[in-house]
Amino acid sequence: MATQALSEAMGAARAGTGGVVFFLGEAGMGKSSLIESARQMAGDSMSVLSARGAAMEGDLAFAFAGQLLDLPPPAARPPDGVRDPLSRRALVHELARAKLRELAESAPLALLLDDLHWADPDSLSLISFLARRLTGLAVAIIGALRPWPPAASFLVRDLAHHGDARVIDLAALSFEATRELVCELVGEDIRPELGRRAFELTRGNPQLVAEAARCIRQDGDLPQHPGPGLARLQQALLLSHLAGLPQACIECARAAAVLGGRPRLAAVQAVTAQDPVTFAEAFDSLVEAGVMVRPEAATWAEFSHELLASALREDMSPAHRRLLHTRAFDYYADLGDPVAAAPHAVAGDLSGDERAVSVISEAALDALTRGAVEVAVGQLADAVDLAGPAVSEQLLERRADALMAAGKVHDALATYQSLLSRPRGAASRHQVLAKAARAEAHVGRLEEALDMFDELARDAHSLGGSLVPTLLERAHIVWEAKGPVEALAALDPPAIGKVALTEADGKMLEVVRSYFLLEAGDPRGLGCLERAATAALRRLAARTGQAAPSFHTITLCASVCGMTERFDQALRLIEQGDQSLRQLGALWSTVPLRIIRLGILVNQGFPLTVVSEADDLEEELDLDSLTRPHVLTFKAEALASLGRTDQAFELCRAVEESAGEQPWFAALNLAVAWGECLLGQGDPEAAAEAYRRVEELVHRFGVGEPCLPPWAAGAVEAALAAGQLDQVERVVQWLDGRDPGLPCLWPRMVALAGRAGLAAAQGDDDRAGRLFQQALALPVVRPLDRARLLVRYGAWLRASRQPLRARPVLAEALRTAEERGAAGLAAEARAQLSAAGGRRRSERASTRLTPQEARVAELARTGATAREIAQRMYLSPRTVETHLARAYRKLGVSSKAELRRHPPLPEGQV
Repeated sequence: MATQALSEAMGAARAGTGGVVFFLGEAGMGKSSLIESARQMAGDSMSVLSARGAAMEGDLAFAFAGQLLDLPPPAARPPDGVRDPLSRRALVHELARAKLRELAESAPLALLLDDLHWADPDSLSLISFLARRLTGLAVAIIGALRPWPPAASFLVRDLAHHGDARVIDLAALSFEATRELVCELVGEDIRPELGRRAFELTRGNPQLVAEAARCIRQDGDLPQHPGPGLARLQQALLLSHLAGLPQACIECARAAAVLGGRPRLAAVQAVTAQDPVTFAEAFDSLVEAGVMVRPEAATWAEFSHELLASALREDMSPAHRRLLHTRAFDYYADLGDPVAAAPHAVAGDLSGDERAVSVISEAALDALTRGAVEVAVGQLADAVDLAGPAVSEQLLERRADALMAAGKVHDALATYQSLLSRPRGAASRHQVLAKAARAEAHVGRLEEALDMFDELARDAHSLGGSLVPTLLERAHIVWEAKGPVEALAALDPPAIGKVALTEADGKMLEVVRSYFLLEAGDPRGLGCLERAATAALRRLAARTGQAAPSFHTITLCASVCGMTERFDQALRLIEQGDQSLRQLGALWSTVPLRIIRLGILVNQGFPLTVVSEADDLEEELDLDSLTRPHVLTFKAEALASLGRTDQAFELCRAVEESAGEQPWFAALNLAVAWGECLLGQGDPEAAAEAYRRVEELVHRFGVGEPCLPPWAAGAVEAALAAGQLDQVERVVQWLDGRDPGLPCLWPRMVALAGRAGLAAAQGDDDRAGRLFQQALALPVVRPLDRARLLVRYGAWLRASRQPLRARPVLAEALRTAEERGAAGLAAEARAQLSAAGGRRRSERASTRLTPQEARVAELARTGATAREIAQRMYLSPRTVETHLARAYRKLGVSSKAELRRHPPLPEGQV
């Protein structure tokens, strides 16, 4: 079975469909032999990249993945520590995927991963990321691992559970197979009693069977009773390799075992503390005995089998093992290599050793600059443990910062709170309090965060620092929790007081105030926001650091463009801002921009693209309580448009049940998503009730901008369908009461459509017809809302006995709905068109992909994002979105996950 699975995975890579198989079993079960078989299968027709884990490298940043791929060097470390390590990790993932795609385009590629169980956690995360994106790539991932340590086995089981890999559990040899193999290796038949003992000793492990045969050949017998338990017998069997060798050889082997992997000879000698001549003689004897292997001219060596190294480590007394690890730590620390020294400080349990604590902290900072956030968090935890009761506040704060940077916000908050409970200087407390306030916000405890920001504002006056950044951050939290009117009050002159403002501070305050004003329905700040957008594009200065809830000019201006129906300008701003932030290595800081982009795509009627990009965002970064609800609610609204109401309801429930307070906009968008789901399910009464909840939230939060979010069309549609004309009247009056200086056209269309529906319900056909036509004469802003209006108008024409006029209206609605993948709306339009006597157009021609659509779909199958596809095909992101939406519709899929599972495109479509 193992050989067949290996052959199938390699064959899938050659066929360009991607294959992943992992072989799971205890040490000595032949896993490494399968890796070598894969290497031979690759031959000259496939490129091969390989990596092998080592026991002492499980806590080194990207130690495993670095053997496979040329990973980017550590980022330059900013003066105030490490910034945005999650972005750095995401960058590593992106570059690794791009490298795989590039290599696979020239020849099929095999990634051979041996001893994966020893891989560091960040390398495991990268391998999982790549394994889930092999569809359509000529790449095979072949891995071998033990069940313990468990992290790798959990990962491969999860990949198998989701259909992204195959896991083969390697079984031990039976009693008969064990006896036959021993006889074959010994060269003669053995006594039945010896065969039984060989099986009991080896438990059918092929490597141990080979060791048992060697022992029988040499001594005519097997080890007996060196200590209690099977493990001690197996250890004695393995260590019989060293029988008769001088003590210097044994010490040399122990040093190599403690160092792990393929240690340099200089390191082995340093750990043995032997003079050069003694060491050379001892090492040569180990090579001659078959214990160690050293390629010609190599400066490193390795054990003939990892089982032997494990036996040596287990055979040492704890005190002796600690001594050797201490020597290894001193050797690497003296060389100025904190990364290599850190694991030995931990393994040697150098408790209370200030140098060890400092070295581990330095290694953790290096890991963060590489994006190896899991390794860094683990190393700082080790440093805290070794420091013991004498742990410094600086180290605790650094650990909390790393936890925050890694997205472990609850753990970070607990550490910050612990630090705040200690007596400390005012300036130091202010710094920690600011971090704790941000952590409170990111776990969704917005009121607690506001209390802390109030204290920070008081402290800023007494400490003589700039108050504006603190006020802006506080205003951000007020905005998240209570909406634009309360946030505006937080930045009113009385709140600012007599603070001396720099020119930059004053401009930023004006921009943020203007933004809040617009959300509250006051367009007076539009000119300020226009100037800010122009200036920001000239000089994109990003404030990175994913843990700081604050405003960025590009984000604000893109949001404003979206609200004022300048979608093209908004998307250009987002694209330029996204590109600039990525170049700065601040991927996390792109999240607000990408969330705004999701909202714009919803408005433009690209639900398939919304689902795809929301999936990308969730896979790429660990979203927190401030960002995740926005992504899920936009995704739910898109799924409702696609007719996938069950999945949309599930997402809505997930947001409702999430811990912490919902940001006001997410709460509002969630209510809209509920309404759209209920409309899609054919329950207008319940949908109208959901939209009454939207109205309540709009008034509570002081939202005066009707496109934030554009909820009124759904409210009018639900109320008309439910026959609740008072609700229609109320929504239309609210739209009429908006400031005439607001530039949006969509609210005018909705108000006209609402009046048309009221007139039709009251039997005033002449007025209804005029109002419908006036609404449809306005420029198309939200295509799906227009299509919904066309369906209502067509249905009214049909009911008014004007079927000839109804048909083209309903045909246009059907065409728009089908092009955008809006299944529920398309079904309604199709039914109305059929009732009006219209013929359904043939869909045969539309099911075939154009060459461009096929190429876009094929790249998406490999896991490429719309942005990456646009770069590769020299297209605009908008063109890619259009091609992808059409390809989804024609292929009958509605998410990237479904596309990945879609069979290869028929011949001639690529």
